[in-house]
Amino acid sequence: AQVTTPAFTMAIALALTTAMALAGDARAFHSDGGAHSNVWVIGDVHADAGCARAWVRATGLVRNLEGPSTQWAWEDESTALVFMGDYIDKGPESVEVLTFMRDLSLAFPEHVFAILGNHELNLLVDRTRGANAYKYLQLVWGAAHPGQYRSWLARAGEEHASEDEATALAALYEALGRVYERGQFRNVLLSPNGEDSRSIVNWVRPEVREVTSRELARWQETYLSGMGSDSPLGAWVEARPVAVVLARTLFVHGGVRRSHVTGPGAPLSSTQAFAHLNAELAANVRAERLPAFLARRPETQDLVEYRGLHSDCGEVHEVVRALNISRIAVGHTPAQDVRASCDGAFLALDSSLGRWFRTAGNSYCEGSRDQLADNGQLVCPRRAQGCEGRISRLEQITAGKSNDEESASWAWTPVSFPPHAAAPETGGAVGAAHPRGNGGGNVDAADDPEAHVEL
Repeated sequence: AQVTTPAFTMAIALALTTAMALAGDARAFHSDGGAHSNVWVIGDVHADAGCARAWVRATGLVRNLEGPSTQWAWEDESTALVFMGDYIDKGPESVEVLTFMRDLSLAFPEHVFAILGNHELNLLVDRTRGANAYKYLQLVWGAAHPGQYRSWLARAGEEHASEDEATALAALYEALGRVYERGQFRNVLLSPNGEDSRSIVNWVRPEVREVTSRELARWQETYLSGMGSDSPLGAWVEARPVAVVLARTLFVHGGVRRSHVTGPGAPLSSTQAFAHLNAELAANVRAERLPAFLARRPETQDLVEYRGLHSDCGEVHEVVRALNISRIAVGHTPAQDVRASCDGAFLALDSSLGRWFRTAGNSYCEGSRDQLADNGQLVCPRRAQGCEGRISRLEQITAGKSNDEESASWAWTPVSFPPHAAAPETGGAVGAAHPRGNGGGNVDAADDPEAHVEL
């Protein structure tokens, strides 16, 4: 049944954890002996480095966060931090977010857990595809924002934008406005090949098509090279686990089908099976092995993309019982707020934290100003300045009796951005929006930022 009251209870054990070692090898799920009595969770940040850093700052977990990573210090040994995946795409700051997440993971490997999102997995798959093949990064909505390429070029040594680069980027934003205004986003690709009838190049003004095609091809090649297995950021993404377990909560980006955990031959019938999947992915994630692995283990893609749990509490409870956990926490499916349902067994934690996505949805907008189409229609609003949405905290409120892990209890608290906190480096006022979550029966503490739900 869906939750309809502001408080409910259920047993939860002390934390179990799993992670991928940062060098690329995998560790199995294991009990942490109660080391983490609190867990902060940050949902999909989608290429918004300013808000990613601001939300971490809001947890209070990292001292000297504004300084170099060598000066960072973890403030609370009893607390873990989980990121729910989707660090890239839909915004222009993928490089900056990946770098920040990698630095956190390297600095605090025993406390920071960053799982794989569908956007990261699709990028890894794109690396396996030929030059003229379809790529996820070529979607004109919801994938690789063209504003990110300047950062990838700078990382590759091109510190300053050329005149051709500026011309091509302006032409792309203009062409994308036409695509969005005419509702053709499903029929166009950010392909540099103008001979392809679906290519965005054919929507660019004729006098700048050649330079746009050339620059776009160069940008995408630089992006994929910058995410290669031998690059620091590519290797970090390759090392992301598809799931971790902390506080008897399975953290997975998309969801888990009942058919994957119940019945004869179910591939993920225990938390140990998830650990094995993490290890198998780590061993097969390089471009030459990944397609065969995903064909052999299709549940991997499902774990980062499945959305069925949002509408089926029966399936949620079946999965929870089969895995002997207390709840499932997911990202991937955005709303204005975090949500809890299914008697506390399901936490949906993607609250649209990235400002480009929160303002313009899946459209690729420059963000510094309103953008109008040729007919005067507003196709891209100015990006929101403040960090909105909410993050979450799981806090142990009673310890288990006589080391009985399953008798411990926890509280789940949605946390708003501190109203008087400093704004991200892009400037502007920081505000916290508290719209109610979607759907009947969701627990919503939006009217009281300090409210929490006992689990």
